[in-house]
Amino acid sequence: ERLVVDAALALKSKGHLVRFVTNHHDRSHCFPETRDGTVGVTVVGEWFPRSVLGKCQALCAYLRMMLAAFYLVWFSGIKCDVIFVDQISVCIPILRMGTRAKIVFYCHFPDQLLSAGRENLIKSLYRAPLDFLEEVTTGMAHKILVNSQFTGKILPHDSYYSNQRLIRKFDFVVARVFEQTFKRISKKPEVLCPSINTDKFDE
Repeated sequence: ERLVVDAALALKSKGHLVRFVTNHHDRSHCFPETRDGTVGVTVVGEWFPRSVLGKCQALCAYLRMMLAAFYLVWFSGIKCDVIFVDQISVCIPILRMGTRAKIVFYCHFPDQLLSAGRENLIKSLYRAPLDFLEEVTTGMAHKILVNSQFTGKILPHDSYYSNQRLIRKFDFVVARVFEQTFKRISKKPEVLCPSINTDKFDE
């Protein structure tokens, strides 16, 4: 995710020490800043399978992320003031239990909405605890960020009018994704905009 790399570079430019802890880092297919030493990268749990016979990919991703969190908290020796969690929130309880760091969660499109085939009873039973964990652990972050109104909050009814009517009406319909999906979360997400380093477009 380019946003995460740009966030790390921005923090580093302000004098902060930044390091990535991740489950996978392919040096032949990655952003150059994570390969040339600009930002340090520690890989944890890459040995853990990504699926079981091609199934249970979400469950495996959750377990891999938890392994990374356990490492960061109890084995890495890294002392954090802020931990930026990207995409998978299930590690947040571990981070909050083992550190005093503030947790910022960057929320992509809710994973539970990307999972198809729920008319299948087995798939539905498999997803139920994962969906619950996604919602509860997302709400445990100190701050929740989204990259657009699409994932974030509701726009007012009167925001669509004149020649912008169709576009703004579309925004109104889909911008409720976070609030309608995570009904147990009272915390409102904040839209991070711009979400990438726009200076690159001036080069």
